[in-house]
Amino acid sequence: TMKIKGKCDICEKSDGFWGHNLQQCKVCHILVHELCYGMVETTTKDSNFTCHACKAVGTSVEVNVPSKIGGCGKKMGRKRELVKQRHRPKECLLCSHDKGYHAMHPLLDTHGPEGRQLVVDRTVWKDGTARKEKGLAWVHTLCASVICSNPGTESSVYGCDKYGNYYGYDDEGDSDDEEEFTGDNDGVNTKDKDDDKAAKKMTNQSDEEEESGGDEKCA
Repeated sequence: TMKIKGKCDICEKSDGFWGHNLQQCKVCHILVHELCYGMVETTTKDSNFTCHACKAVGTSVEVNVPSKIGGCGKKMGRKRELVKQRHRPKECLLCSHDKGYHAMHPLLDTHGPEGRQLVVDRTVWKDGTARKEKGLAWVHTLCASVICSNPGTESSVYGCDKYGNYYGYDDEGDSDDEEEFTGDNDGVNTKDKDDDKAAKKMTNQSDEEEESGGDEKCA
């Protein structure tokens, strides 16, 4: 197999580095090692490979209402709506860099079967006027990987498959296995690092709200 010239957008290493196979998106032309991007490793080139971000353009995604990090407790999944991905995403919810095309993953609101892609308000400028519109949340694969590998933030973000399951997840939602951003990952979850022992329940409450025993509610 002929090697692809260039470097992986995530690890910045060349094709064949440590035996890792590089693939190129046929739409935006980003380069990613299969392992770095959470794909099943192969030894061949896929001429039809399309990255998650490009594949999402024009699709409508079912999201939770309300959409919030950690979900909204017992009301989770009772109401949903469709949000369309109109353009190839560039903005990462974890950093301020929004120039050029990079490897990206969708950001889910929670783990498990009820998890859906997070919805955020974006400011859109047109003819000198700013307006708010709903948009689907995305993160750079590199940003998520760095956060996941940093000892201080390693439990904040972790990879999951398209069903919202992550490494070590079981039906009870309680596991002592360490989450990691590897494997066949289709999305990224966010998790409150201080909530490991609460049956993997996630929340975006502040420390003050947690100390005061604030109930988790849907807005």
